[in-house]
Amino acid sequence: MKLLKEGSVHLAKWLRAQQEDDCTHVILRQRTAETDQQVREWNLAAAEDLDALAAEIETRAQEDGQHFRGPTLYGLFAYREVGKAHVERTFLRVEGQGGRESFFQETEAPDGRGITSQLMRHNEVATRIALGQTSEIMEFYKRALEQRDRRIEDLENRHFKMLELYEKLQSMQHERDLEVVREQRADERTKFLKEKLDLLAPVLMNKLLGKEGATRAIASNSVTGAHQERGAETLGPIPRAVDGS
Repeated sequence: MKLLKEGSVHLAKWLRAQQEDDCTHVILRQRTAETDQQVREWNLAAAEDLDALAAEIETRAQEDGQHFRGPTLYGLFAYREVGKAHVERTFLRVEGQGGRESFFQETEAPDGRGITSQLMRHNEVATRIALGQTSEIMEFYKRALEQRDRRIEDLENRHFKMLELYEKLQSMQHERDLEVVREQRADERTKFLKEKLDLLAPVLMNKLLGKEGATRAIASNSVTGAHQERGAETLGPIPRAVDGS
């Protein structure tokens, strides 16, 4: 009988519980602060020896984790149907290069492989810093453009309101000009009729009253008109009411 490690025993129990829960597949995924990628998938429904499957999964996680510096977290997810949400999950922690025992020691050997590893890490950090700065600059310009668009929209709305007010004022001014023209024409017609009546009045009065009566009526009208003119000069001009003012 093959003896299993403590982690494999716990993993075999977990696999057995998921198989009893009608799960058909398990997927091993690498979980870090920056990445979440699939490592491998197994068919749980077709597995006959769950202890061997648990040992294989743990070995695969150990082999994958050795390529990374420090501890790496792996998640094992159980699915009833691939492509849908997982039913259950468990995690495995794998210590890679530069583990806890060598925290204050050199993590790479002084050879070409160690130098290459250091250069790769430095390039990765520099790329992340550059991408972070670029992302912040893009977010800044995005907010600036949004503020500019809102400002332009506000100014356009104000401009349209001013145009509407200008059109209303133009319409009101046009109506006032038309009213002034109508009043001037009315005054001209009144003046024209008055002149014509002044010419026709002596003729009509001569026919109706005779020559002597017409002469007295004309003299009386002249005296009355003179008194009215002197009274108007004494009182001064009478203000004229204007509609709408």
